Amino acid sequence: MSLVQSDSDSALPSPAKTPTPPKAESIIEPISVDNLTSSHVGKVGSRLRGQPSFDHWNRGRALTSLFAVVLLVVDLLTDIAVVITLSQAAHSSAFDKYSNDVAWWFILTLVLLLVPAFLVNAISLVWLFRKKYPGKAKLSKGEKFFVIVMHALLLGQIVRHAYIVRAGREERRSAKTAPESVVGPYCVAPNGKPSRMLEMYTLRKLYERDLAFLDLMDTFLQDAPQLTLQLYILVVIHTDAFVKETSLVTSLAALQIVSVIISLVSLSWTLATLKQAFRWSHPELPKASLLATVSQLAWRFCTVASRVTVLAVFAAGYPKELFLFGGLHWLLMTTWVILMGTSFCTNDAGKSRPALEVLFDVTISWVLIFDFLHVDRRATRYKMAAYYTLIAAEGAGLLYAWDHRMADENAEWFHITVLVFVPVAFVLGLLFLTIYYRRLHPEGKMPSPLQKASLF
Repeated sequence: MSLVQSDSDSALPSPAKTPTPPKAESIIEPISVDNLTSSHVGKVGSRLRGQPSFDHWNRGRALTSLFAVVLLVVDLLTDIAVVITLSQAAHSSAFDKYSNDVAWWFILTLVLLLVPAFLVNAISLVWLFRKKYPGKAKLSKGEKFFVIVMHALLLGQIVRHAYIVRAGREERRSAKTAPESVVGPYCVAPNGKPSRMLEMYTLRKLYERDLAFLDLMDTFLQDAPQLTLQLYILVVIHTDAFVKETSLVTSLAALQIVSVIISLVSLSWTLATLKQAFRWSHPELPKASLLATVSQLAWRFCTVASRVTVLAVFAAGYPKELFLFGGLHWLLMTTWVILMGTSFCTNDAGKSRPALEVLFDVTISWVLIFDFLHVDRRATRYKMAAYYTLIAAEGAGLLYAWDHRMADENAEWFHITVLVFVPVAFVLGLLFLTIYYRRLHPEGKMPSPLQKASLF
């Protein structure tokens, strides 16, 4: 598989092919942050504008991994709690009006919890055993058993974080024993060979890239539809005056609200960190600053929140029509991605694999139901403009249809809140998007006059 990138932003990374770390002979002098220039690492040069040139393992990186693990565990435990509460609700008199619906909601919530988790953990396990990375130690029998058990328990992503931490700690130990001239991972050792620090640094970055891709699959196969489903249940049950407020109803609402918030954070976190993980795995690409990452988080959080809210409220009035709408949007996005001529699925010789390419296009198009994802190496401005124009038009149409049918069914405060929140969140998302591309993009102010953009 090939690794693709765009002049305007890094495209979706391919996790299957290992990029080659910089050769020792291509770096002719010790490099530090102060003297780093374009002759050292690709085209980074003067356009770094304060962005980090490399990412040492430190407490900040360790805390980032810890936060990701906590977010993953809380997300999983919250979804399990929602499943248990829905199973109890199916036998509660408080939900008599929705007795059949609650049973289906329980099944859907359970399926959306387990099926994506099984798929992601299966792929993770295959990659751990089959992929070869520089510096990767051979797994012992005991370690293999532990890895298999953890993946069978659907905790493979935690194992991934453990490997990242182990590589980071080894990188830090190597840095302490390195000669004084070796001040960064891209420095050569006095003997002219890449340092042990470079080996561990590269291994960690490749682990992080793979994990980012797995997180992408997990969040959009599990969190995005789960988020929409739980919002839909909240809208249907907790705006119905005939549903009595019992402790079970209140508990379900509280758990669903937590689940919705965690899923939103997971989705925006995954989309924002995916690009940076790809950039870190390629030394020649400039890196995003902390402020740029925060801007991406805000952009994704707002646009996804607006999108899933309008999908959920539309489903409350038109449950069957939502599946028709989603299917048509998915088909349109699949056609668009195929017309882009993606080159994600290629072998080591660069030969394309058409069947796998179509499967990739269909899978990525699912992500495009919820938010934009760049999948080819060309500039993004026309694609983004077309995509978000379509999303705005769809959102307006779905919101109008919901308002037309459900105006008298919901409490006035809820109705007004939705009508205000959906467009405001969407506009805020576009505002943060504009700030990122105009002020904070790693490669400078966008759009660049040197780039050629296209819709396909």
